[in-house]
Amino acid sequence: MAEIGLSINGQPSSIVEGRTLLEQLLTGASVIEGTLQSHLGERFDVTLLRFDLMAQLDPLPDGMDWSDLSKLMMGSNANLTELVGQLVKSGDIDRRTSLCDRRGQVIRLTKAGRAAFRKMAAEHRKWIADIFSDFAANDILEMTRLLAKIKS
Repeated sequence: MAEIGLSINGQPSSIVEGRTLLEQLLTGASVIEGTLQSHLGERFDVTLLRFDLMAQLDPLPDGMDWSDLSKLMMGSNANLTELVGQLVKSGDIDRRTSLCDRRGQVIRLTKAGRAAFRKMAAEHRKWIADIFSDFAANDILEMTRLLAKIKS
């Protein structure tokens, strides 16, 4: 008999089942991340991190404060500083002093950066659809609902 130590909905469950679930979640996330990283690199010569940063800025025509962007990106400030520098150099984003706080910076996509991102985003949507093509729509909705419980 498996070791009891995990309770799911008040019902005893094995630690092995919990570990297996966690392994499946992490493996699935890793496979998806690797697939997207590979496609972005091959098709557009960009990293997933660069794509994610541009995705954060796309819906915000006026840009975002550096501190807010840093919180959303959840990486080190050094990595973010380097990435923003690369995007400024490539002409995809611009950096300006905040009007509210002269010590702060606002980061926003340039017109060229927004066009480049939207081209990548269209391909990205196709890749996501392909990754989940073996799942029925109801399965995707159910997985989304169940995984949302982790955050709450």
